[in-house]
Amino acid sequence: MMVNSKFLLGFFFWTYFSINAQSLDNSFGTNGKVIHTFSQNYTAQHQSYFMQSDGKILNVGYAYEGNYLAKILVTRHLSDGVLDATFDTDGALEFTYGQNFEEANSIIQLSNGKIAVGGASFGNAVVAMLNDNGTFDSSFGTNGKKFLTIGQGNGSKIEKLIQQPDGKILTFGRGSNGNDFDFMITRLHLDGTFDTSFGTNGIVLVPISSFHDFATDAAFQSNGKFVVAGYSTGSQDSISVIRLNANGSLDTTFATNGKYNTAFGSSMNEIWGIAIQTDDRIVLAGRVSGSSYNSIETLTVRLTSNGQLDTSFNSTGFAAVDFKLNAQDAVNDVLLLPNGSILIMGSSNQDSEFAMLQFSPNGSINTNFGNNGRFFVSVGNGQVAWINEGLLLPNNDLLVGGLVVPEVGGKGQFGMVKLTDLNLSATDFYATNHQISIYPNPFSAIINIDFASDFNFKKAQIVSLIGQQVIKEIDLSKNNAVDVSSLPSGVYLIVLFYDEHKFSYKIVKN
Repeated sequence: MMVNSKFLLGFFFWTYFSINAQSLDNSFGTNGKVIHTFSQNYTAQHQSYFMQSDGKILNVGYAYEGNYLAKILVTRHLSDGVLDATFDTDGALEFTYGQNFEEANSIIQLSNGKIAVGGASFGNAVVAMLNDNGTFDSSFGTNGKKFLTIGQGNGSKIEKLIQQPDGKILTFGRGSNGNDFDFMITRLHLDGTFDTSFGTNGIVLVPISSFHDFATDAAFQSNGKFVVAGYSTGSQDSISVIRLNANGSLDTTFATNGKYNTAFGSSMNEIWGIAIQTDDRIVLAGRVSGSSYNSIETLTVRLTSNGQLDTSFNSTGFAAVDFKLNAQDAVNDVLLLPNGSILIMGSSNQDSEFAMLQFSPNGSINTNFGNNGRFFVSVGNGQVAWINEGLLLPNNDLLVGGLVVPEVGGKGQFGMVKLTDLNLSATDFYATNHQISIYPNPFSAIINIDFASDFNFKKAQIVSLIGQQVIKEIDLSKNNAVDVSSLPSGVYLIVLFYDEHKFSYKIVKN
């Protein structure tokens, strides 16, 4: 995947929040932008990034040199954009699995502080495990690297990594069935061995179409089931979505026998990003072409929690619009803003710009965002730039990252942009007239929840950053001091419920 689901939310106001101003954060990098150049001899293909619990930013991708995907590239930056010299001595790591055609598509920090990188090496799905300082974790796989033998042929690839609350690692991508590719999902223990309680010996392959099926992103619903999205190829592409139970079996109550597959255009239909709303409705983002579409346009789809097209979104369940008129658009990630508004991110091939577009919860374009709902940031001078992932930070700033070509005729490099002034609107009377305190934060065992007397909070829940409920209900009418000592170390969201409103804090368990 080009990233999704992985975003951080601080204290936000679920019902009244909106973005109505944007500017570059000049405290980040140079004028709000960071470009890291590995080498002018190869393209540094940025694929994903992740914010650690300490605020440091991990980026991952691979070097594309000639016709070869030559090596894996990882950087870690401090919160101001400066390279972190405690990571591989200079903040930038290059390594290989000893093969050709190597790539890295996903990176996450685990609850034990280790850093997992997922991708492919010469037709095999692979995972590398790094210590916090960038060295390899020798307890994982073989010297910190694990080749996953999947299916009956070459070409398996990991696009997305997610850690479950119990510490196990899920991988999502594609695996060969001997004839073509299927959706591939595996589950690993922290030492890199397969979890044999999942699927068949830790592996699940799900065919959707009669030809290739590529899983690109995944996210948890509140019931612990996970939704996997991507696309299928054939005479025409189609978007594909499945839902799996916790043991890896296909959930046949979802869509049609566990699978949703359809086409909105007569040619291209691709999904690259997924996000799960608090009501478990599913938001998909990608691109579409053919039929009535004169160019490659952005595609945003919303499904009900059980996998049916949600016609309350844009009256049709989907929206296909241009970033720029008659451009060849690409969407690589989607974020949900606290009021349910939807932010899609990617590129328009007309300019060297990061491109964003915001929808209101009902699927109409939010014209208060940017210019007519669209916002562009010029990055580099090489006529090529795109966003692969976005993060909504605890202070409601927005960090986006992707590929940038710094100079005309140059090679692509890792790039990040930080936007600030994403202010709460004046209608947010809760932000100005009420107070909520959650402390201590970070915490070890007990967390306290205090709020003004005119709030009448009855319950709360704690969810992981991928949306999975880890404590389903906390009764606040009895006790505002909550024992959370059983939670593994990591970053979570605590959600407070007040009438029809929801409030959320980012919390950190030591």
